[in-house]
Amino acid sequence: MINLKYFFIEQPIGKLYLGVLSAEDIDKVAKADTRTTYNQEGIQRRLSETRVREIAKYASGEEAIFPTPIVMSASSKYISFKNQNEMEIDDDRIEADKMYFSIIDGQHRLAGIKEAKSLNRFALPVVIVLDTYVQQDAEIFVTINGNQRPVSKSLIYDLFGLSDKRTVERVCHTIIKSLNRDEDSMIKHKVKMLGYKEAGSNDSTVSQATLVGSLIKLITNNAAEDNRSLEISNKLRELDSNKYIFRDYFIKEQDAIMYKILKNYFNAWTMAKEVVVEKKEKFLYLEKSIGYIASFYLFRAIFLKGKLAHKGTQDYYFDTLSHILKDFKDRFEGKSYSSSESGAKMLFKDLLASAISVQVFDNEFVEIYSKSLGIQNWVAEYEMSI
Repeated sequence: MINLKYFFIEQPIGKLYLGVLSAEDIDKVAKADTRTTYNQEGIQRRLSETRVREIAKYASGEEAIFPTPIVMSASSKYISFKNQNEMEIDDDRIEADKMYFSIIDGQHRLAGIKEAKSLNRFALPVVIVLDTYVQQDAEIFVTINGNQRPVSKSLIYDLFGLSDKRTVERVCHTIIKSLNRDEDSMIKHKVKMLGYKEAGSNDSTVSQATLVGSLIKLITNNAAEDNRSLEISNKLRELDSNKYIFRDYFIKEQDAIMYKILKNYFNAWTMAKEVVVEKKEKFLYLEKSIGYIASFYLFRAIFLKGKLAHKGTQDYYFDTLSHILKDFKDRFEGKSYSSSESGAKMLFKDLLASAISVQVFDNEFVEIYSKSLGIQNWVAEYEMSI
């Protein structure tokens, strides 16, 4: 028998029993009834192995938390009430009948904890509804999952700034926040720090999430794994420095250098646009998210070229970007780009074409970096990898 002390809640759909069970006990009595072509009474989506692995990694951490209840429907024939606030679940009878409780919400959480071999580590909140029909279970599932709205990534990155731990997101948030506030930054007040314009920031045109997400890509391909490594051992994996150009700075905690380089670049980017692009109404997309995403792609290439020539000043970036944008203006004026990731990639490819056209990226540069990466053509591979 499994004992469950519960709180009783009355809602329009019926009675709910809210309590706490060990993950081990939940795993004994509950299963997810997956909907397939051959099981039209199942209500659960197919288990995502990727999501399970992500949760398993998280569950292995010292500060893992699962505060959201596992919602289950059950038959009352497996439950006996001892008193007003305690019930017994007959797990032996459930196992013999093979009529498990149905997990309405929380299958990935439970599967991830099990994958991490951490069932004995977690006590989880549960909500049990009794003697429901399949249609009622489906309504509960749709109500919980169908109307969920994802939390703004800008807000998530902003909340990382409250942590006192060093994480990829916290460092990137701090750098972008500084670029948006510092007097000597030419993108001051250009960033919607929580994803929307605030009082006094009418000039903001790009979300915090866009810039932080783009900066993260210069440091790592797996921020969550890096954060766990920093928490456990402070040792990070080695990655290709020609793609993750800020990784070494991050590992060495040289955040001020990353900030200085980005400030030089975006100051130059802003000035070059103002000098070269006279008809700004025809190039408004350069001020939007796709313009900033494309500028980050371009930055990586220009940084690599400057690294080869031992250059990285604001003047270097301004001179380089002025040549690129002048050719881009002459060749692509009037062209439109979608306001999506694919639109940003297309914009970058056109900027890259201009960079090659004006010999910012000459044959020598392409050949040297192609050889260092062990590939045939660095530019072609670079375009494919973004």
